Amino acid sequence: MALARSVSDMRVLERTNTALHSLRHPGSRMHQCGVSVATVMDFGGRHFSPNSVEKDHDALSFPTDKYDYFISHSWRTSRMAKYAALLYYTSLVPAVCAGLAAGILAFALTVHGILPPFGLIEGDVFGTREPMPVSSWCVVMGGCTCFATLVTWARLFDLADSTRSTKVSYFF
Repeated sequence: MALARSVSDMRVLERTNTALHSLRHPGSRMHQCGVSVATVMDFGGRHFSPNSVEKDHDALSFPTDKYDYFISHSWRTSRMAKYAALLYYTSLVPAVCAGLAAGILAFALTVHGILPPFGLIEGDVFGTREPMPVSSWCVVMGGCTCFATLVTWARLFDLADSTRSTKVSYFF
């Protein structure tokens, strides 16, 4: 049996025992609770912090009969590793697709002359080295869109889901 050395260790032990009880007794509504991905991903996964000062962790969860996703993690893993794993698991494909679409749009706008040249590169023009204008819009817009979608996808998905039901949600 493990001994809890501090208050945070006792919380971890209590949550672990509750999770183990839920796994051993499937369908037990009293111990089977869920948390939305948007709630977990708020503010860079602050709920994963070992010294998070939530007034009541149970207030974030709600009773459920089934899980859409069950993401298991070690209580000892760093907060950023958990957050990065959840970003990869839940948001990577939409973020890459959005970034690719933004990059293609930036390319089309540059080809048609709507976006001005952005950046310089040293090039060899007729034997002389001189800076040539290039367009870095594709990389900048694609990368920024990918990152923005990566960190906000869970909230966007939750917001879209709330418009189809009676559940109320917010973006910021």
